[in-house]
Amino acid sequence: MNWDDFARAAPDFAAAGVRLLTKENDVAIGFLATVHRRVHLAPVCPIFCAPGVYLSVGASTPKRHDLDVDGRYALHAFLAPNDEEFRVSGRGRLITSADERAQVHAAIRFGAFGRDDPIYLLDIEESMWGYWENVGRPDTRPVRRRWREPVGAR
Repeated sequence: MNWDDFARAAPDFAAAGVRLLTKENDVAIGFLATVHRRVHLAPVCPIFCAPGVYLSVGASTPKRHDLDVDGRYALHAFLAPNDEEFRVSGRGRLITSADERAQVHAAIRFGAFGRDDPIYLLDIEESMWGYWENVGRPDTRPVRRRWREPVGAR
């Protein structure tokens, strides 16, 4: 499911995701976890470009290798001031269409990318959105909501 489909299926989750991933300068930033033989964690700048959320990754990075071999990812936003958090996960898919790559390049709001770098569409299978109640008190507790792509949605 792409980001636009996710926003239709879970609009409150998608709105929280955009809000928590996007900073004041309109550049999104988060942490990407990928896996192949071991787990890799790296800061990334997700690119919101209808209909999806994409990543432009360096051609020789572990995340590129992991996405090519395994595809699984988790993208987590930085914690908000009230420890609000957001995560989506699923599989990344390499984009080869010149038109789609051009649309993504036009949407990039940061300069650290190469025109020939691989671009991946992040398919969304599940999400978690949460925060902490009563922070700093003995009754502190997490509030977590989960969303999963409906069976048969693909």
